[in-house]
Amino acid sequence: MIDRPEVLTGATYKIRAPHIEHALYLTINDATLPDGRRRIREVFLNSKAVEDIAWITSCLRELSQNLARIETDDELRAKITDWQEAFDAGHGGYIMLGTGKQCLGIQSHIGYVLDAHTTRTKKEDAFLLPIEAIQE
Repeated sequence: MIDRPEVLTGATYKIRAPHIEHALYLTINDATLPDGRRRIREVFLNSKAVEDIAWITSCLRELSQNLARIETDDELRAKITDWQEAFDAGHGGYIMLGTGKQCLGIQSHIGYVLDAHTTRTKKEDAFLLPIEAIQE
């Protein structure tokens, strides 16, 4: 389990979905592993979209608890893929603004943001960490 340190680094992403009037703001915080790499530790959501915020917040709490227990990159990839493949029968799929990619609903959209965040932090880690740390 990744213990929660006093200070985490993170980023906040703005998500727009066609069926939600207000933007969703997804904050992803990373813990630094002993080898210097970062891994998602917790995820929060904020929005004025009160009609959807309750169930999304509940799901993200559960996700954050699961993320704290993930020990390998493969486990993280599987969890992100689960979110990307989640289908919203009520609102269906839509094209994510600025990407041209189709997602299957808001939970799927969050999965794609988690994936983009993970990809970005891996690239930054590769640039900042010594080559020995990356090869392990």
